[in-house]
Amino acid sequence: MLTRTRYLLWRTRLLIYALLIVVFGSCELTMEAPHLVMEESLDDPKAIPAILAGVRGDFAFATASATGGVYLAGAMLTDEVVHTGTFLGFRNASDGLTKYDDVEANTWWSQMSRARWVAENAAQKIEKWYADGAMTKAVHDTALARASLYAGFANRVLGDNFEDAVIDGGPRQARTVYYDRALTYFNKALSVVAETTPVGQAAIGGRAQVNMNLRKWSEAVTDAAKIPTTFAYNQIHAASPSREQNMFAWWVHLREENSVWGTPFAAWGRNRTPTSPGALPTTDGDPRVEYDIPVVAGAARLGGDFRRPFWRQWKYPGTGGYAMPIPIVKGTEMQLIRAEERLIAGDVAGMVARINEVRARARVLFPTFATHASIADLVVATVTAMTPAARWELLMRERGIEMWLEGRRLGDLRRWATTPGTTMVPFTVVREIAVGQPATADPRRNVITSATPLHLVVGKHEYDSNKNLPRP
Repeated sequence: MLTRTRYLLWRTRLLIYALLIVVFGSCELTMEAPHLVMEESLDDPKAIPAILAGVRGDFAFATASATGGVYLAGAMLTDEVVHTGTFLGFRNASDGLTKYDDVEANTWWSQMSRARWVAENAAQKIEKWYADGAMTKAVHDTALARASLYAGFANRVLGDNFEDAVIDGGPRQARTVYYDRALTYFNKALSVVAETTPVGQAAIGGRAQVNMNLRKWSEAVTDAAKIPTTFAYNQIHAASPSREQNMFAWWVHLREENSVWGTPFAAWGRNRTPTSPGALPTTDGDPRVEYDIPVVAGAARLGGDFRRPFWRQWKYPGTGGYAMPIPIVKGTEMQLIRAEERLIAGDVAGMVARINEVRARARVLFPTFATHASIADLVVATVTAMTPAARWELLMRERGIEMWLEGRRLGDLRRWATTPGTTMVPFTVVREIAVGQPATADPRRNVITSATPLHLVVGKHEYDSNKNLPRP
């Protein structure tokens, strides 16, 4: 794996050099051969701001930039969006397939693996500098907390989304290895930062997310209860340079490549399309899931495949969407973790209380629609009268709406496939094409079927370079 490791190191060096130019942009820094940046140039605590910027940037790039990142991949593989274009890797994911040799699959794997390596390597470097006496404890603690936090997040995202764990040229391992590593790094961050700080709260929230997906509910709810409902820790995006863009704005709004059409979210969400020219948008549907149906020459706009309708999301709209942040940890999710644990325990009132906290927050964030039934408080008696399947559908729908297009749906469905089980997950989504028929005939499949893997896969480039990983 020496070749791949050296490649990753080289890419990291170039990234850090570019970031140093941004940080010290008022100086005229030039270098005739940037590819010859030496390792010792980075072995300096003065580079910490640029290194941490690179850590955050690599995470945002891997999850939601370029080809949409892992977040868009998970959205297509589940039921958050349907591919309406002609990108082979996108179409395969949208059809419920994961192929290791798709170009996009290689990108998703390599970029997310790089984000993990860069964050972990930064944490190791910071610890070494401190052990060598090259920095103060205050600088060490702040830097280590931030690097470890993103190392935890990167491992959590890998555990949520990929089939297997492969660490730095090693053999195939259970994906829970990523979760174990995530907990290690979240705990490392919490060892040097106060729980009440934003970084500390984010680490606690990350730990709750991991323990939820490990079905360690006691630990998960203990941490979730420490996070205020109003809390949010976001990954930051920017309109420029393109590497920092939130590409949901491109792939599901500006360009007709993915659509809300064909998903359950279309029925749950708010269609903001005016009913007639000059009319106000409808107030039907949940404002946390907004989309519209563009019209061209009097007909619904088609996707890039010139076949399926393009219904564009408005969570990250227009060119302004490029710079919109994506929550990594937020207090409303912590309430939903507690709600799910209460439902498993048979405590309907407890579940209702937690969901009502989430809806109260939604009414604050979407005041124009504060009286809409979709975010009105639940009534305990009504939910108690529901069947167990209906209660679970309510909980799963609420979590889907609250965290739509935030990179969490795939991990959720993998958990629900076990508890409450596949037969209790009723959501359907358009999958493959009905050849020779209109798009309206494209079959809907349950989002969890034996034919649909609930994971992304290790990319072909890993198999090409890793002697410890036999080809599938």
